[in-house]
Amino acid sequence: MKNFKIGYFCLQNPENKRVWSGTHYSLMKAIENANCEVVNLSPIIFPRSYHRLLTLYNKIHRLFSKKLINEEFTILSAIYSAIYFKKIIKNKEIDILFCPAASAQISLLPTKIPIIFFNDSTFDQLKNYYINFKYFSNYSLKISSLLQKLALRKSAKIIFCSSWASKFAIDHYHKLADKTIVYPLGANMMVPSFIPKKNDEGEISFLFAGLNWERKGGDLVVETLEILRNSGYRVILHCVGVKPPIQKDYILYHGFLDKNNPAEYNKLSKLYTESHFLFVPSRAECYGVVFSEASAYGLYSFATETGGIPSVIKQGINGSLFNLDSKPTDYADQIASILKKPESIEELSQSARKYYESTLDWSLFSEKFNRLCHQIVNKK
Repeated sequence: MKNFKIGYFCLQNPENKRVWSGTHYSLMKAIENANCEVVNLSPIIFPRSYHRLLTLYNKIHRLFSKKLINEEFTILSAIYSAIYFKKIIKNKEIDILFCPAASAQISLLPTKIPIIFFNDSTFDQLKNYYINFKYFSNYSLKISSLLQKLALRKSAKIIFCSSWASKFAIDHYHKLADKTIVYPLGANMMVPSFIPKKNDEGEISFLFAGLNWERKGGDLVVETLEILRNSGYRVILHCVGVKPPIQKDYILYHGFLDKNNPAEYNKLSKLYTESHFLFVPSRAECYGVVFSEASAYGLYSFATETGGIPSVIKQGINGSLFNLDSKPTDYADQIASILKKPESIEELSQSARKYYESTLDWSLFSEKFNRLCHQIVNKK
């Protein structure tokens, strides 16, 4: 018999491996493995009246502010989420609500069921971190901030996946230290039972995965590999997700690979298995599950020390972290020092995998989540 019934409540369907890079699906499975029964209350379904009001709200708002509203963080979304929740929760016995990435949606929930909130960051941290937030009006920013505060206040426990996000929330919102914790995230893929030895006698392949070429540092990757190739190293680049704006004979583009599609999933898994390194020097990143996936497959990562990345990459163990202002030559020098000693490729591969097993694996999340549920229920 399962210990707890956990209501999974958020905007998207956690059973869809495509949304949020598969994190919802992995979270749901990790909770099930925590000896919990998951009751899926998602996705939140809004009626036509919501969409009509949102369209009207957008038009009026643009007329006066000339800027956008943050549609995920609106009073409308909060009210209609509360109405939907009241309807769907009927006749369901729920011990705890797990609400990932649903700040506005839980801010006005009419319930006394304890809530575990999860996210990779908070609104007020992101508004000065990701450049797209500059397109929202000051009014929208204030409303978004208010709803975020209400959601955190309403939560019994708050899980972040990085110390970066946790520290900001504790410093910015105050009175959260006792209920804020950090649980790193595992791979949103099946973890292979063993890692085959990396072949270091042919071309050295780098994997770049992401949906935003500029934010993920795509140009920096290409410039670095150009330096390596001009120095005589046989390197190639596999790109997944965004199509590179640059065409080179050593860049192989594989398109967007949908984890819901078995053939595309197998292709992605094959790329992880056969590549030597992950190279994603993001300009901004809340966490980066791709680095966890790389470690699971024994890929040593090259990345930047920004956002939540230091909570998934440990310097010299499963990856190398660089400053945001590091040049392609800095990356090339570090990579060349590894390639000069081919035996180190296998050593770093095994090191990355061991770090995944000891620190990042979803089984660790499940163990912690089970203990957390006991703490919450025993306090009732």
